[in-house]
Amino acid sequence: MNLYAILIVESEVSLHIKTFNALSESFSSIKVVKSIAEAEDSLQETNFDLVLINLDNNDSDAITITKDIRAIQRIEQPYVVIYTKKNDDFLHELLYSAGADAVINFFDKKNILVPYLKNLLNRKSTKHSKRNSNFEINEEEFVVYYNNEGFALPKKEFYILKLLFNNSHKYFTKSELASLIWADEAVAEQRTVDVHIYNIRKKIAKNIIQTKKNSGYKFNEKIALV
Repeated sequence: MNLYAILIVESEVSLHIKTFNALSESFSSIKVVKSIAEAEDSLQETNFDLVLINLDNNDSDAITITKDIRAIQRIEQPYVVIYTKKNDDFLHELLYSAGADAVINFFDKKNILVPYLKNLLNRKSTKHSKRNSNFEINEEEFVVYYNNEGFALPKKEFYILKLLFNNSHKYFTKSELASLIWADEAVAEQRTVDVHIYNIRKKIAKNIIQTKKNSGYKFNEKIALV
């Protein structure tokens, strides 16, 4: 069992019980609160590694909750993950702008949710830009810097590259990318994912994203080294 603490913000009792049960077998500490006020109190009392917010069933909207969490002083900021059944690109962009680390739509699928959260937590990184001497992601401007050159990317391409870069130890299948970026697994059956990967390679570097048969796509870690 992973020694991580997760805070769930969920107003609807039946749903938060379902989510709690899905996670309790894999994570050592899980707490459920029903409001942002309870969430703020909990975050100031306990160092939570991740906050999971239900966009669809909360008294306060997830954008406000996320902003309020990011505004809390003197705490180690957790990952903030929003889960929703809404497939709304503009809404997802607002959530990312508010400070969310991820917006997902598979909270009812334990076999996908648990490994995804484990990968996030195991990275032990923050939401801020990752930097090294050769590669940088600017999350405020949706710009990627490589070899001292800036590349402004459309948001979907940016989110794909950010996801792959932040999880550069693993491959993502088309279905996983479709769920995480578009909140719609059906996108995996189209050419949409392939086209976005092609565009990223064309704009930045052909080898920036690796492809492995039956495994999917992965950020090429060597490209970020001098």
